[in-house]
Amino acid sequence: MNLMTASKLLVPVALAASAIVAYATPHVDQRYNFEFAIPAGWRTADLTGYAVPGELRVALTPDGVSSITVFVQKPLATVDAAEFLAALVADYESIAGAEIRKKHEGKLAGHGAASILVVGNGTGSAFGTGTTRTAVHWIAFPRGSDVLCFYLTTPEDKLDAHEDAFRALCRTLKIGDAPPNRPSNLDFELGTGALDLPEDWGRCGGVPPSGGKGYAVTRDGTVAHSGKASARIETISRNRDPQSFGTLTQATPAGPYHGKRVRLSGFLKTKDVARGYAGLWLRADGEIVGRPLAFDNMARRPLVGTVDWKRCEIVLDIPEEARGLHYGALLVGEGTVWVDDLTLEAVGADIPTTAP
Repeated sequence: MNLMTASKLLVPVALAASAIVAYATPHVDQRYNFEFAIPAGWRTADLTGYAVPGELRVALTPDGVSSITVFVQKPLATVDAAEFLAALVADYESIAGAEIRKKHEGKLAGHGAASILVVGNGTGSAFGTGTTRTAVHWIAFPRGSDVLCFYLTTPEDKLDAHEDAFRALCRTLKIGDAPPNRPSNLDFELGTGALDLPEDWGRCGGVPPSGGKGYAVTRDGTVAHSGKASARIETISRNRDPQSFGTLTQATPAGPYHGKRVRLSGFLKTKDVARGYAGLWLRADGEIVGRPLAFDNMARRPLVGTVDWKRCEIVLDIPEEARGLHYGALLVGEGTVWVDDLTLEAVGADIPTTAP
């Protein structure tokens, strides 16, 4: 389980006595069922400045450098706190110069939690690359269908002061059960989540994550096949890497689909798609990342140019050894594509597969 696919990481469960910290305002996340009090002197930050290995929910900062980020990972197999901690330790031990100062597995806010404090090279605001001694402090709460992560990043010389605020925040945590990890918001009506992505779509363990260099992926409240909104992928830079592409991504455990024929269908609308194509994509992954067990991205039946709403579908057989399904829409090249009213469902053997 490689958890360090991005530049930000999590905290110790043992919350020792610390300085008295006043609180500013409460933060409540109804989608993922948790809340906490924001320490005084800290403020919410623009999420576009942060990269985390999961779905970013909120970022706090006192000075524009140090930060506390809260994000959700959706593993394709259930992990407990001990397993999660072991994976974190293995990841940090593989980084040259990283020093694990504390690690702990226990309980906090009524849930099992994994905690680790690491110091190493970084920029003060991100860990891993740079010459500034940087501390990262995780607390992760595996909840069955997800892992709720709290993550402090700070220059080492500010660690003591900012750890007081971090521990104070953790003392106010109220954490409920995780929502089910299943296909959701397939009609894009739930609203906008972090980074202007549609709620429940994004960096939720998806490979590739939603986005792409030179592309913008957003919820569009002005264009829809039905309802009030769709999702949109558009080219925003003609100087992008010619090998890059834009994706809208969601992931779900493959268990309910084992041994079944599965269809991803939905409606696509395109404008001025050139030097590539637009389409849906569906992939079944096994134990080895990068070696899909089944895959189709409509490369052989592409949408190009300007096309009004058109129903598209992908049909794949899902092997018993599959761990997860990743799916969504993609744009290769230039232009804009909208997607709406997706469905992921098991179908009968009379429906032919579309795999190349």
